[in-house]
Amino acid sequence: MNQILHIFRKDVRQFWREIALSAGLLAAFTWYKPGEWLSAPDPADWQRFLGPLLLFGWGVLIVRDIQSEVLVGDRQFWVTRPYERTKLLAAKILFVVVFVNLPLLIADAILLRRAGFPLVPYVPGLLWLQLFLALLLVLPVVTLGTVTSNVGQAVLVVLGVCLYFSATMMLLVERARSHWPRVMMSLPSGLLRITSIGTFVAVITLQYAWRKTTLARELLLGLAAALLLIVVGTCPPPPPPWVPDPREYPFLAAGEKPPVQLAFDPTKALRPGGFFPKEKKVQIRIPLQASGQAKDSLVQTNGTMVTIDAGGGLQWSSAWQRGSGPFLFPGQEHSHVDFAVDRDFFERTKSLPVAVQFSFAMTLFRPKETRRVLITSEDFAVPGVGFCWTASAANIIGCRYPLRGPAYVMISTVAKETTCTVSDKERPHLVGTTLNGWTSDGAIEALHFLNFSALREASSLSRWGPPELGLSPVGLFRLDLLGPERAQSEWPLLCPGTPLIFSYLEGVQRLRLEVNISGLQLVDYQR
Repeated sequence: MNQILHIFRKDVRQFWREIALSAGLLAAFTWYKPGEWLSAPDPADWQRFLGPLLLFGWGVLIVRDIQSEVLVGDRQFWVTRPYERTKLLAAKILFVVVFVNLPLLIADAILLRRAGFPLVPYVPGLLWLQLFLALLLVLPVVTLGTVTSNVGQAVLVVLGVCLYFSATMMLLVERARSHWPRVMMSLPSGLLRITSIGTFVAVITLQYAWRKTTLARELLLGLAAALLLIVVGTCPPPPPPWVPDPREYPFLAAGEKPPVQLAFDPTKALRPGGFFPKEKKVQIRIPLQASGQAKDSLVQTNGTMVTIDAGGGLQWSSAWQRGSGPFLFPGQEHSHVDFAVDRDFFERTKSLPVAVQFSFAMTLFRPKETRRVLITSEDFAVPGVGFCWTASAANIIGCRYPLRGPAYVMISTVAKETTCTVSDKERPHLVGTTLNGWTSDGAIEALHFLNFSALREASSLSRWGPPELGLSPVGLFRLDLLGPERAQSEWPLLCPGTPLIFSYLEGVQRLRLEVNISGLQLVDYQR
């Protein structure tokens, strides 16, 4: 034990500058992070780099500490000292725990309290965050320090790893639009993750027990080669991870009533813009009319496939793609479906009457609990979410939550119930207008008639399960509500006293729904 403390004290004296730098970065991160939770979060640009800089500072600190007793080569002075290898490793572990893990644990506890959440119920989640830090940062960086002799070598290795992953991703994009995540998830029991962690542990053990640098480096190169063969050599390549598996969305049984009926809407005018142009593609939007939907249900389209038949052997079909179909909130009667057709096919058939078949992979949601909450001038508590706030001038709803976001939450407010000052002349026009809503991180997409609505999708694990990955234990989501015809500042509807309805949803059914439309001319629906 005396030798462990001796090495630890020696490292503290040697690396006090690096320790002070990482502590300063962590203090700045803890001080400025709550600014994102305020009613009008607008962090300075430099504050966005505090997290990456903190991780970089920790990485340099760990590498420098490991390399203070370098394990590469056989001419080290420390080898002649009466060091026991197990105690040397224990001293390095103690150094990392004291100056990396423990400070982050304290900072996370402070952030939870500053966000208004009790500390004791979320201790398991904070420990999960420490485990993530150990596996994703500490373990790889310690491995890097054991197989390099100085910081210059470590930097070269990091650059090589970045080039390796960049080249791998380029190959994946060319072959299968980055199907790597689907490959990783398809392997049994997270085989890639277990193999990576096992290799890192084996390399550290080899170096501290026997200093077998050549064998350790060969293990790491073997891991890189195995990953490349598994990811790039997969044949045939699996679909991208964001495309749903149609086998998980069965057709309805004979006589079973669909949760919603969709048909072509010839009366709905199309709005211009709102899409990203694609080379050699033409963007098409077909308006749809919805009916027969239960008043409390929500229907989400997870995937869409389009088939166009122009007769005379002219046919075009898309692959399954994520979303792009109807997203139907309670009471919504109009929607649309977007898709991109090959320009060559479009030019040949744009003025011909065509038959279009849509296949939608859909999920039906129903509320399992509903809460009515009144907006206040300060942050207000929402059970099952956390603390929320609104900005009436911009019609923004923001919520902060501890460790994990809620599974599925729909947020609604009826326009006629607003307590904001709206003239009698504006109210009828406002109530009868369809509004769009979305969040800055893309997790919420919404359309609702007469109501503001949003769907928040995250993980459904409880506070005792693994938290969302990140340095901070407090998460944030925002919902921006905009009007389609007027500037959002002309519609201040979220004021103190206005009721918000938080509906906690659960998926109750997955299904495949087909819609057939005949006699369309694609040129009429080109965007």
